[in-house]
Amino acid sequence: MTRINTNLPSMVAAMYMNRNMAALNTALERMASGVRINSAKDDPSGIITTDVLRGELTGIKDAVTNTERADNLMATAEGAIANISDLLLDLQAVVYEAANGGALTQDEIDAKQLQVDNLVGAINQIVRSTSFCGQSLIDGSLGYVTQDVDPEDILGLTVYSAPVGSTSGELVVNVTLERGAEQAQLIMPDYLVAGDVSMTLTGPGGAKTFQFTAGMTAPEVALEINRTTEESGLRADLVDPADPTQGIRVTTVEYGTRARITVAVTGGDPDGIVFEDALGNRAITAEGIDAKASVNGHQVVGRGKMLRYATASMNFEMEITDDFNQSSIPAQTDFVIASGGAMFQIGPQIGGDQQVSFGIVNMDASNLGWPSVGFLSDVVSGGSKSLITGNLSDFQAIVETASTQVASMRSRIGSFQNNTLKMASNSLKQTLENISAARSQILDTDYAEETSAMVRQQVLADATRAAMSMAQQIPQHVLSLLFQD
Repeated sequence: MTRINTNLPSMVAAMYMNRNMAALNTALERMASGVRINSAKDDPSGIITTDVLRGELTGIKDAVTNTERADNLMATAEGAIANISDLLLDLQAVVYEAANGGALTQDEIDAKQLQVDNLVGAINQIVRSTSFCGQSLIDGSLGYVTQDVDPEDILGLTVYSAPVGSTSGELVVNVTLERGAEQAQLIMPDYLVAGDVSMTLTGPGGAKTFQFTAGMTAPEVALEINRTTEESGLRADLVDPADPTQGIRVTTVEYGTRARITVAVTGGDPDGIVFEDALGNRAITAEGIDAKASVNGHQVVGRGKMLRYATASMNFEMEITDDFNQSSIPAQTDFVIASGGAMFQIGPQIGGDQQVSFGIVNMDASNLGWPSVGFLSDVVSGGSKSLITGNLSDFQAIVETASTQVASMRSRIGSFQNNTLKMASNSLKQTLENISAARSQILDTDYAEETSAMVRQQVLADATRAAMSMAQQIPQHVLSLLFQD
């Protein structure tokens, strides 16, 4: 090519020089910044993906922080409840000591009652003082608020978890009783004891041995059995109060399959007293029946009159009243879980299954216990079950019920920490790792690749500079043709 005005080889060399320098600058920029996409033009689709992933990473990191904070809150509550458990053990020790009444003076009993008052006061003090960042934890502040609970149908109700909170409204719970709970029962159909007999009756409370003589009437047998009701858990009533000759019915105080009666003849006439079941067949054992109900369409088999409902989203227990238990089947009652519980955000998205609700029941002495048993506040001075009244068995039943409630609450908290919070945290951390790796693969600089590209572009830049130098010499060759001799 022998032109002077337009040096096409030089222009081509300059074009490649610009391309090579741009590529070299891109490689240097990526190596200096550590990221492959420094502006949208570097990878338009990649910038969209990385921005979406960055948003997800932010949500996941916050969710991890939330679960760890929730775990700390639960640990604080569980620690306080553990202290209450220790105090309840001290209360049990006091009632055992007080039961040795023959060796105690009235002053000593009064002193032990003062000890009881102090222990109950300490429990209430723990309840009032336990908080997390100013939020009270075990005084019922994190419990659920229920409404429209019919006291004629429901004796007691405790809600542990329910899907109510900031993203959902109140929850109506429908309970349809499909089978009432029954006590174990055996019937003595005869009015008179036929022969001298020694027999042991075993009930839910324990075994008691009786000596019945020939000629004793059914009401006299019932009187003997009822004298030991507190120890055996059995009681006897006339089958027909208007006609004692119809015999007596021996029943357990408790309801359900755990309520059993066993009769064993230990001496004398084996036919001295004959017991029958409800169908009139001779029997020496009987077992109660548990209540059966439907809760919002889900079947629940209770324990006696106690119904326990547990799903992933809702957990509560309730005891039905005697009147409701004896209602015509099916019997229905409703109540509303209006609000309450502690709502924890354990996922990157608000609402749905990424929020969990957990309730911590009130651990105050006025709430520890059960309506059919009594409450811890009843055992202090002036209470109906204090040591001064001498109701030691009632005192013990209240403390044991409270201890069971406290242990159950601790267990629920531990299960929630381990099975919900810990698992959520581990899953979130694994997801965080995987998404971070995916974003890094798109966004971060591959230094091996960029170093190779930089060396290549440096060599090409040197080559294009040499080519430009040679191309710029071409016009000189044209001049040499004009000035030849």
